[in-house]
Amino acid sequence: PDVPPIKDSDNDGIVDSIDSCPTQSETMNGFEDMDGCPDVTAVKDSDKDGIPNNEDLCPRESETINNYQDLDGCPDTVATADYDSDGIINTMDKCQFDAETMNGYKDTDGCPDSVPQQISESTDVPTVSDNCPAGQTKIDGKCVADPPKNSVTDVVQWTAVIAAAITAVGGIAAAKFRKHP
Repeated sequence: PDVPPIKDSDNDGIVDSIDSCPTQSETMNGFEDMDGCPDVTAVKDSDKDGIPNNEDLCPRESETINNYQDLDGCPDTVATADYDSDGIINTMDKCQFDAETMNGYKDTDGCPDSVPQQISESTDVPTVSDNCPAGQTKIDGKCVADPPKNSVTDVVQWTAVIAAAITAVGGIAAAKFRKHP
């Protein structure tokens, strides 16, 4: 019996039965060469990652879109990914989806932050003249040790001391600044 001839109307080497464009020749250029259609786009993007081949450092591998070097055209490994684009890779970033605030305070942890207010000598807690030795404060007529500087309870304790002293003396005019060692 006679075998019907294989038909390739556009003579591109891809038979019409599987050729998506049987009347137009395929452009053999390494980009979708088996679809049977000419590549008419002026800008080639072989890996279909949205980055043109002429700008793509990895034209045959798709870019990993993850906010880390998304315009280089190359896939990123987990070790180099930086989801929040703060320059601190995810493996070192404690806050992978919140960008670091570069302000000179904990700038390598990857978390947004603000510089804490430091207690300076000019902002020491005011107290009244209590005739107690250095490092002590008079409470209920007795000299007691001052709380440790910058302790968690410091503010609460000093607020109580100041309130009691101001009430006892009758006004804030009696308050003065006292330096901590």
